[in-house]
Amino acid sequence: MVNFWNYRPLFNNWYRAAFHQPDPGSGSAIQLSTADAGIGSFDGIEISMGNGGAPRMYIINRELGGIGLYNGNSPASSMYINSDHKVGIGTESPTSLLHVNGTITSGDNATTQGTLTMLPSNGAAFFHVKNNNDNTLRISHGPVAGSDDLMTINSAGNVGIGTTTPSSKLEVNGDLKITDGTQGIGKVFTSDANGLASWVTPALTSSSGTLNYLPNLILRVLH
Repeated sequence: MVNFWNYRPLFNNWYRAAFHQPDPGSGSAIQLSTADAGIGSFDGIEISMGNGGAPRMYIINRELGGIGLYNGNSPASSMYINSDHKVGIGTESPTSLLHVNGTITSGDNATTQGTLTMLPSNGAAFFHVKNNNDNTLRISHGPVAGSDDLMTINSAGNVGIGTTTPSSKLEVNGDLKITDGTQGIGKVFTSDANGLASWVTPALTSSSGTLNYLPNLILRVLH
C-alpha cells in the first residue's frame, strides 16, 4: 500500500506533498511517462528512493535519453547528463565525462585552498595543482597536495623547480640539463645579442711573444 497526501506546512505557508511506502525493505518511485513512451516498468522517467539505512535518490531516464536540470529556460544555466553518461554544465552537448562551459572555481577564498588532484589508473602516487596560501601555485606529487612540491609559480611570475621560493624568473635547485642535439663535450652554452642561447665550441686564440726559461731552476716544497 502506498500513501499520498498533503502534509503539514513547512514555512512561509508552504505545503509538502508526501509519497510514502510503508512496507519495510521496499523503496518508493514516481514514474513520469507519455503515450509514446508507454506505461511499462521500464518506460518514461523514474524518480525513486532506495531502502536501507542511508537511502539514495535516483533520477532514471528509462528511454535512454538525457536528463537536464534547468534554472529558467536556457541550457546555458543547466546541468545535463546525456545517454553516454557525460555531464555538461552550461552545455547540452558534453564531449567528455565532465564538460563545463564557463569558469570553474575551487576553494572559498577564506579557509579552503583550491586544489586539483589527478588520480592515476594504476594506484601510483597522485599529482596535485594547488593555489597555496602564500600566493603561489604549486605542482606536487604524493598522497596529499604539498607532500612533495615539484614546481612553484609565485605572484611575481617567478618559476621555481626544486624550490618553493624562486627569486628570479627561473630558479632551479638541482642539476640542469639542456639538450637540443648540438650539445657536446667541451662546448659552452652561449647567448647571442637577442638572448637566444645555444651550445658552441669555444674559440681558441693565439698570440706571439717570447718564452724564457731558467736553466737549473729547482723548486722545493717545504712542509
